[in-house]
Amino acid sequence: MFRGMKLSELGERKLIELIMGLIRVNPKSLLKLGMDDAEAISLSDGIYVFNTDFVAESTDLLPGMTYWQLARKCIVANVADLAAKGAEVEGFLASVALPPDFSVKSFEEIFKGLDQGAAEYNSYLIGGDLGEAKEAVISVTAFGKVRKTLISRAGAKEGDLVVV
Repeated sequence: MFRGMKLSELGERKLIELIMGLIRVNPKSLLKLGMDDAEAISLSDGIYVFNTDFVAESTDLLPGMTYWQLARKCIVANVADLAAKGAEVEGFLASVALPPDFSVKSFEEIFKGLDQGAAEYNSYLIGGDLGEAKEAVISVTAFGKVRKTLISRAGAKEGDLVVV
């Protein structure tokens, strides 16, 4: 259906629809895959929500912004997605890909920003991966536990208050 098209012609929603036609759905999933920005599964001791967001230097590092701020932004984006599902963060994994000529000072800024962001939510960076790329890319996966009720987009009703 979309063959021959460029990704830029589709947009995020159509790309998600395309992915949904290509992958299997986990039968343990509690949220509708592709409809929510996070995933939730029920484990023996409760419901856990998982989310991944990434930032790239060319599209997310605004003029005047530091790598510390960029890294923290990635943590905060993940926390927001968990909170929207009714989960409190338990921990973060970060995968960071950088060019070989990236400065050690900027490398340190990234990890200080990740750690500060995690600390703001009483949590920790507990692992991840390092790799090489043409530009700085930071991908953070957050996981959290639902304390009361799992919230999904499907539960939204007309008249609900949306707070940003």
